[in-house]
Amino acid sequence: MMTLLTREVEKREVAALAGVAAWLTVERLLYAVALGVGAFLRFRQLGAMPLLPWEAANTWPAYLAAHAQRIADAPAPSSALLYGLQWLLFWIGADGDAAARLVSAATGSLLVLWPWAWRGWIGRGTALVLAWLAAFDPWLVALSRLADGAVLGLALGLLALTGLMRLTVEGDARSQQWWRRWTAVVTGLLLVSGALAWSWLPVLLLFGALYGKSLRQAGLFTPSVLLRAGLSAALGATLGLARLDGAAWIGTSLSVWLGQFTGAAGYGPGWPWVRLLVDQPLLAVLGALGLALMALRRAGTMAQPRAWTAFLWLWLAWGGVLCLLPGRGPLALPMLGLPLLIGAAWLLARLAARRPRELAWREMGAIYATLAILVVSGSFWAAALVYNRVFDPVMAQATAVIFLLAAAILIIYAVWADRRHAAWIALSALAVVLAMAGLRSGWQLNQEEKPGQVDGFFARQTHPEIRLLVDDVETLSAHRAGTPHQLPVLVQVASYTTAAGEMIPALPDPVLGWYLRAMRHVAWVPAPSPGAVAQDAGGGSSQPLPLAITLAQSAPDGTSEDGYGLPKGYVGSAYQVEFSWLPQALGRQSEAGDTGQPGVARLWTPWLQPLARWVIYRAAPAPAALRDVILWVDQTPQ
Repeated sequence: MMTLLTREVEKREVAALAGVAAWLTVERLLYAVALGVGAFLRFRQLGAMPLLPWEAANTWPAYLAAHAQRIADAPAPSSALLYGLQWLLFWIGADGDAAARLVSAATGSLLVLWPWAWRGWIGRGTALVLAWLAAFDPWLVALSRLADGAVLGLALGLLALTGLMRLTVEGDARSQQWWRRWTAVVTGLLLVSGALAWSWLPVLLLFGALYGKSLRQAGLFTPSVLLRAGLSAALGATLGLARLDGAAWIGTSLSVWLGQFTGAAGYGPGWPWVRLLVDQPLLAVLGALGLALMALRRAGTMAQPRAWTAFLWLWLAWGGVLCLLPGRGPLALPMLGLPLLIGAAWLLARLAARRPRELAWREMGAIYATLAILVVSGSFWAAALVYNRVFDPVMAQATAVIFLLAAAILIIYAVWADRRHAAWIALSALAVVLAMAGLRSGWQLNQEEKPGQVDGFFARQTHPEIRLLVDDVETLSAHRAGTPHQLPVLVQVASYTTAAGEMIPALPDPVLGWYLRAMRHVAWVPAPSPGAVAQDAGGGSSQPLPLAITLAQSAPDGTSEDGYGLPKGYVGSAYQVEFSWLPQALGRQSEAGDTGQPGVARLWTPWLQPLARWVIYRAAPAPAALRDVILWVDQTPQ
C-alpha cells in the first residue's frame, strides 16, 4: 500500500515539474530578465539626487496631508492618482526622496512587460525586442525616476491602447466583456493620472477612429462602459474615497498640459530634436527607418496593416506637434519616442529573422571585427580631437579617413561578394553602434552624476547644496534646542526673478518645504521677525532665537543682516538651491566665442567643440544659478 502511495506521489511531482518546465519557456525567461534589468536601472540610487522643483511640488502636498499639516498657498499636485498613492506611503511611515519616487519606479519597471500583451498584434519577436528596448530606453527610465504622474500616465495610456487592440481581435463574447471592463477602468484611471493623460486622449481617439467598426462591434461605445470609466476615475482620484481632496487636482493636470501652449517652460525650439539625437540615436535612425519600411511594405500587425501603419505615423506626427509647441518640455518626448520605439523594435526583429542563411559566420565575424577595430580607433582619435585646446586639421583628417575606411570596406564587400549580405551586415553593425551610444547616453542621463557634468534634460534642477542646508539647520537645532528638529525656522515668502528671467510669485517654496518637513516649527513669512516668533513659541529671553532663511536676491553680501529686517547679531551663509542649464546655452557660448580664427577653427572652437564635448562627456560650462538662499543664525552666545 505504501509503495502505491509513494508511486502516486512521485507521479504527481513529475507532472508538476513537467508543467513548470512547459510554462518556463525561453521567451518567458527573456521577459523576466528584461524586467530585472529595467527594475535595476529604475531603482538604482533612486534617492541619490534631490527632488526637482517639479517633483517637490507634487510630493510635498501629499506629505503634508499624510501628517495632518496645512500650509497656506501650498502647491497643487498635478496628478490626483499619484497624490493618493504617495499619501498612503507617507501615512504608513515611508519617507525620503527614494520613497517619493517609489511609485514611479515600480510602475516604470512593470511597464517593461507591456509588450507581452501585444504579441498577437505585432508578433512575438517584435514584442520581445520591444520589451528589451523599453527596459533600456533613456526617456522611459528618466520618467520612471521622477516623482510625478508622468510614468503613471504613460503606463495607463499603453494599457488603455492594449485594451482597444484586444477588442478589435477578440471574437469571444466573454473575452470582449472582460476587455471592455479593462479598457473602461484603465481609461478612467488614465484621466486622473496627470498632465500626460491629456496627450494620450488624441492618440486613443485616433485609434478609435481607425478601428471604429471593430470597436463598435465589440460593444465599446455603450453607457455602461462610460459609467465604469467615470466610477474608476472617481475612485482613482480619491484613492477609494479616502482622500476626497484629490478630485481637485484633476483640473491642475489639465492646466499644466495647457501650459504647453504658452511658451513658459524655457526649452528652446531645437531642444526636443537635440534630445532625440543625443539620447535616442537608435530610435532617431532605425525607428524612423522602421516606420518608413512598414509604410512601404504595409506590415506590422495581423489585422488591418494599413490602418496600423497610418496610426503609428499619425501618432508620431502628434508627438512632433507637441514638441513644436512653445511650452514644450519632457512631457512631450514620450509621444514622440513611443512610435519610434515600436518602429525600431519591428525593424530589429525583422533584421534578426532575416539573417542570410548562406552567410558564413567566419566571413561575417571577420568583417565585424574589422569594423569594430576601425570604429574604436576612430573613437579614440575623435576623443583626442575634441579635447585638444586648438583645432588640429591633421587629427580631423585622420578621424575622417578611419570612418570612411569602414564604409569603404562595406562597399567593397557588396561589390565583391553580395549586396544583400553587405546591407545586412551594415544595418546590423549600425544597430549595434547606435545601441551602444544610446546605452551610454541613458547611463549618463539617469545613473551618472559627477561634478562638472550637466545633462540639460530638465530646465530647473535642485542643487545638492539643499541637503547641506538641511544638515546645517538640524545641527544648529541640536546644539541650541537639544534636538535636531525643535528650533523654530522662519522661511521668507517673496516673489523673485530667476537668472533666466522667469517671474516666480510669492508662494511657499516646495523644495524648501519638502526638505524642511522634519522641522517642527517652520513659519512661512513675508519678512522674518525672529523676536516675535521666539516669544510666540513660549519664548522669553531664555529661548534661542529662531533660524531664518531668506532669498539672496537683494543681499549686499552673505554676512550682514541689513535689508532683511533681522535683529543685530545675525550672520548668514549662502546656499545654492536651484540651477538651470539647457543645451541651448552652448549656442550662446558660440555667439560670444572668438570669430577671428582662420578656416574651420572659426566654427570648431566656439561651437562644434563645446557641443561635441557635451554630447560625449556631458562637459559644459557651470550652469546658471536660478536661486540662492541665505541661512541666518543668531551668533549671540547661548
